[in-house]
Amino acid sequence: MGGRIFTRVSDDVIKFSKLDRFLVSDKFYHIWDYLSAASIERTKSDHCPIVLKDDDKNFGPKPFKVFDVWFDEEDVEKVINDAWKKFGQLDIEIKNHKYEALKLGLKAETVCVDENELEAWKQERKAWMDKEKIKASMIEQKARVRWALEGLNINGSCNEYPNDIKEEAYNHFKGRFDEPDTLRPSMEDLCYPSISHDESVALELDISESEIREAINDCGSTKAPGLDGFNLRFSKNFGML
Repeated sequence: MGGRIFTRVSDDVIKFSKLDRFLVSDKFYHIWDYLSAASIERTKSDHCPIVLKDDDKNFGPKPFKVFDVWFDEEDVEKVINDAWKKFGQLDIEIKNHKYEALKLGLKAETVCVDENELEAWKQERKAWMDKEKIKASMIEQKARVRWALEGLNINGSCNEYPNDIKEEAYNHFKGRFDEPDTLRPSMEDLCYPSISHDESVALELDISESEIREAINDCGSTKAPGLDGFNLRFSKNFGML
């Protein structure tokens, strides 16, 4: 089940329930291949509604990407610096609230807690959840590529199932980079100039911070984005502060 972990949490944060079962027949199950259940936020009821859907559009985590137009804003440097500080502090706050909430929760399972401890447990758990939501909001991705929404043309037909699209992408690039077995010339008898002992030792020296800065500054600002979506313009401006 996606969405929330529990479908009901009592107001006193003591009772947790999880109702995530649907009764279906074999015929029903085989008609829809991509059944999934997800609980959504509760409003007036004390139970979360659970949605059963046949929709396979889970492409995994959404990729993050830095846009150069962001750097044209006047206060971008202050915003990023403040975000770095806040994000680092946020992890510490989440860790502390989580520790206290779990400690009090474990105590409540073994002994009778008083009203003050119960209130502290509720407050720590609430603070933990609130901070987690803030963190999730900070890293949540806002963009999706168009084909992920509308489907991909595979063998003349539009396909929107993630597994099929991933397999098609894999086969496409595998065909691009796969190389048939061919005879290659041997290089065993070829003589090449070799470096000296001092040059060999120099290659194994530790890389200095100034060399790293110089290498980054020599690269194109919009090139080589990392897996985290940050390009080299971001690294030049903020990654080396």
